[in-house]
Amino acid sequence: LGMAAALSWLCPAGPGAVAQPQQQAAPAFLVDAQTPKAERDFIAIVDKARSDFMAGRSVDARTGARIALQIDIHQYMGLTHDARDWVGVFMGSDKTEDGYRSVAIQIAPGLAVSTWDSRYVDEPYATMVKPFGTEAQVIDSLTIGQPVVFSADLIGEIIGADDEMVLHPRIIARITKLTGIDSPLPIH
Repeated sequence: LGMAAALSWLCPAGPGAVAQPQQQAAPAFLVDAQTPKAERDFIAIVDKARSDFMAGRSVDARTGARIALQIDIHQYMGLTHDARDWVGVFMGSDKTEDGYRSVAIQIAPGLAVSTWDSRYVDEPYATMVKPFGTEAQVIDSLTIGQPVVFSADLIGEIIGADDEMVLHPRIIARITKLTGIDSPLPIH
């Protein structure tokens, strides 16, 4: 994504390179049995856009699918963009030199919710987890692939090529609560 990484929902463009988290398939029980209705609806919007994108026979049709995805998410989420008690799979965390942590959670195959992973890009958004707090302890207790429950303020999606935005969207969020399903240390 280079130096032009940006958000497409609520925030202005922000400079800096952003690494794409590796995608792993979410266990089916998370998407089916434990997923809140709001999260299932959000995933359904992305799945519809993916279907429309793949059926598009022209660049314009595929661009239209990406635009429709952005519009549909805005209309569905309203002004708050709150994700409350969503479930997903912990994909990992990186630590900056000054101890701030990034977090990446997959809520469906190819659909990630994460913080920024650079303090430079994160400065106006404050999505990264501060060092030495309860949140950092929870992150340290999680293992890659572990189911989690989280709440977050969804800030935006990373702008990229149409196919990247539709087929592998990365939603930037400020995590407000994170609990490993088997973890004793909840973040509130």
